[in-house]
Formats: sequence, C-alpha cells, structure tokens
Amino acid sequence: AEQRRIVANDRLETTLETATRFVNQTVKMSDRFGVPSAFVVELLKEPEQVFLALMEEDTGRLEVRRKYAQTLLDFSDNYEVLGDSALRLQRLGEAERILADLVQKDATQPEWQFVLATARSKIGTTHLFRGDKAAAEAKYQQSLDIRRRLAEARPDDRNYQRYYSVALNRMGEVSISLGRYAQARDFIGRARDIRSRLLTGSP
Repeated sequence: AEQRRIVANDRLETTLETATRFVNQTVKMSDRFGVPSAFVVELLKEPEQVFLALMEEDTGRLEVRRKYAQTLLDFSDNYEVLGDSALRLQRLGEAERILADLVQKDATQPEWQFVLATARSKIGTTHLFRGDKAAAEAKYQQSLDIRRRLAEARPDDRNYQRYYSVALNRMGEVSISLGRYAQARDFIGRARDIRSRLLTGSP
C-alpha cells in the first residue's frame, strides 16, 4: 500500500510539472504571435480543470500540496499576462488557502511561510490594480508581517532582508494611494535603511 502511494505521488508530481509547462508555453506563444487573450484563456480551461480535479485528491504529503500551491501561483502569473485579473485573483486565493493550511500544520518550514507571503503580496497588487485599496493594504500588511518575522529570525539572510524591504515599500506605496503620507514615509524610510545595510554589509 505504501509503495502504491509513493508511485501515485510521483505521478501527481509529474502531472503538475507537465501541466505547468504546457500552460506557461501556451501563454508565451500567445504573447509572441499575438493570439487573442480570450482564445488562450478558453484553450487553457481544460488542462487547468484537470489540474484542479487532481488537486482535490489529498495525497497526504504536505510537500505535494506545496507544489499544488506553486502551480496555482504560476497559473495566476499567466492570467496577469493575459489581462484577466479576476481569474488571477481566484488562483491566488486558492494558492493562499493551501499555503496557510500548510503553515498552520507545520510552522517550522520557513520556505512555506515565504511563499505564503509572496501569494498575499500578489493578491494585494491585484486588488490595487482593480482599485480596491483597502483590500490591497490588508494583504500587503499580512505579507509584511510574515516577511518581518522571517527577517528577524534570520538577520544574516540577505534574501529575507531584501524581501522585507520590498514588503515595506509595498506598504509605503499603498499608504500614498490612501493619502497617509506620514505613514508612507515611515515605511519607505525603513525599507531604505534595510537596503543601505545590505549595500554596506552592516548588521
């Protein structure tokens, strides 16, 4: 039984990789040859639905669930290229729910927290694009909270520090759009301080 489960998991992972590769290549070809985005969205629906059906099959392996979430993030990026913010937001929300569940089940995996922060930041950006500044601020704040915890836990990790500065900048940008200029200066100033430390190598 265990061997069968391992084989099934391997097949699922291969399917994930194949589905992601197909979707990404289709979007790239449409952009290159000027195929109408509405046609490409319709073309992608069938393989995407197959993927979503597979996703409902809980394999019991948390890492496979993490790969599901990453595939959904990849799909969402393609919908950004195609200009469909509603589908982008839907796929991002699905990825966020999987990642939040993973982090709740095992909070010792910083990489899962990192990707969750990325998903929430992308949701914030999509909300901002759609004109919902309050929703954008809420998601940016959630992303910032994770980025800050990771940066504080690993002060010598330049990647975590850099993404923490990016999250602060995001909050600064949305604060400007909401007319909170003093708050924006604080966020942007803190981001600048982190970047300066990274450039000089100061702790």
